[in-house]
Amino acid sequence: MPKVALVKCSSYNTEEIYQKVQSLIDLLGGIKSFIRSGQKVLIKPNILAPFKIERAATTHPAMVEAAILLVKQSGGKPYVGESPGAGSAEYCAKAAGILDICKKHRVRFVDLKTPVEVENPQGQRFKKIYIAKEIDEFDAIINVPKWKTHGLTSITGAVKNLYGCVPGLLKSQYHYKIRTRPEFCELIIDIYRFFKEKVKLCILDGVVAMEGEGPSAGNPYPLGLIGISTDQMAVDQVFSEICGIDPKSVPIIEYQKDIEVIGEKIRAPGFKYYESLPEGVLHLGLLGQILNIFFREKPVILENKCTKCATCVMVCASRAILNEMKIDYGKCVRCFCCAEFCPEKAIIIKRNPAIHFINRLLQSLPIPG
Repeated sequence: MPKVALVKCSSYNTEEIYQKVQSLIDLLGGIKSFIRSGQKVLIKPNILAPFKIERAATTHPAMVEAAILLVKQSGGKPYVGESPGAGSAEYCAKAAGILDICKKHRVRFVDLKTPVEVENPQGQRFKKIYIAKEIDEFDAIINVPKWKTHGLTSITGAVKNLYGCVPGLLKSQYHYKIRTRPEFCELIIDIYRFFKEKVKLCILDGVVAMEGEGPSAGNPYPLGLIGISTDQMAVDQVFSEICGIDPKSVPIIEYQKDIEVIGEKIRAPGFKYYESLPEGVLHLGLLGQILNIFFREKPVILENKCTKCATCVMVCASRAILNEMKIDYGKCVRCFCCAEFCPEKAIIIKRNPAIHFINRLLQSLPIPG
């Protein structure tokens, strides 16, 4: 039975974070149960883009620092690595405050930039995937994600953070090649399966989470919680339940009936997340076409906020965004990378407010997919 250890924490005070993370790991057997002396350990935060800490879109540097100290305590050799979807890795890590932590502790920051195709025998659909070659250097991974909502996958936490092991703009290219939500979520899960044995521990940053238009344009939410587990799916499931999200509706969670929760399980009143139209309805003939026209989400550029920085043009693999900052919806694949990486929150995902009632109705229908 997987275990998820939780502790309340309302501050990013460095010492408090370290003590609470250590106390949780001790509940699971101590850091030496997961990291052996001499091992090279990649600490993998969520550094989405060059966003500052206050935006709550990236893992807080205090969480990364706690992981570094724990790896050193075990006798391991810590490294921090990431591959943002927009901007150079070091520039993004600097903006998030994580590069300064690396320098403070003399830890090398690794740009996960070199693509290599690997066999994925654990994958159920994707038997070959692209990952960063630099990951081969390491004996173990500690996953340090941020808890947020997500326009495509509903939530982003432990499982989704491993998609950051795909180098840079290859992420956008995957979105372009894999155009349906179910297929893309299968890719996320197959990447998780590839790394499952190598990821020894997850330290989930939910001190300040993100609600609403995540993973970057939402609002900070003071969840006040840290979660630790060796099972990435389990910690995502528990945090979903805490936030009032049915984990069975989250397409990147494989629901587990029995999870042992140790510590302080709380509730997050008023946590805002959005429902999406199930991809399966698009296969319902004429009804599916009608629902798609009226209810499927689409990105919309807010002209009063747009600074024409062209970040959206750069990350759009389908070339649906023109230099005039206009979206060609005939080409748009609804990956929402444009909204995800917009530095000004100038792109929103437009949804029909009736989607909740449509989903309740669709639950009574035999929808494929």
